[in-house]
Amino acid sequence: MRSILSGKRIGFVHTYVSPVKDRGRSLVRVRVDMETTFKREKDVVTTKMRFGTIETPEGEVLRMDSRIQASSQEMRTFGDVINNQMKIILEGAGQRQELTIPWGNDIRGPYAAEQSFSRKPMTAGETRTLKMFMPELNKVCDLTLAAKRAEPVQTRRRQPCADADRADDRA
Repeated sequence: MRSILSGKRIGFVHTYVSPVKDRGRSLVRVRVDMETTFKREKDVVTTKMRFGTIETPEGEVLRMDSRIQASSQEMRTFGDVINNQMKIILEGAGQRQELTIPWGNDIRGPYAAEQSFSRKPMTAGETRTLKMFMPELNKVCDLTLAAKRAEPVQTRRRQPCADADRADDRA
């Protein structure tokens, strides 16, 4: 998917979902890659983000790893869920910190909205609230999805296709 700001393409978002097996257990690997490049006064700024999780087929996050690169600096956040707690390790700028936060099986990763839509499409007027880990903030946030009205959707060829329900999100 292209990222557009003021009518100009500034980057992309790519989402990859693939099945994996761990000691015979069926799991899902989710990876979201984002890149933005824009001009800020005389400088060109590029930010790259990669968020990855290992999840159960139901969406329960078991492990996560994120990397954010701005200029030549990289920040990495990674961790595993053990006994209903996510032990997070933050690395960057030559420093390392550890953080432990409460974690429930209802907390989703960066693919939370898409997972919710794929499991059950929303209907006009419907609202859903999800718990989603936001790696940019290192926090679990409430994500509210609200379905609006059906509207035409443009394809890459700029031809309208079937109407789709519009859904907005707010974290």
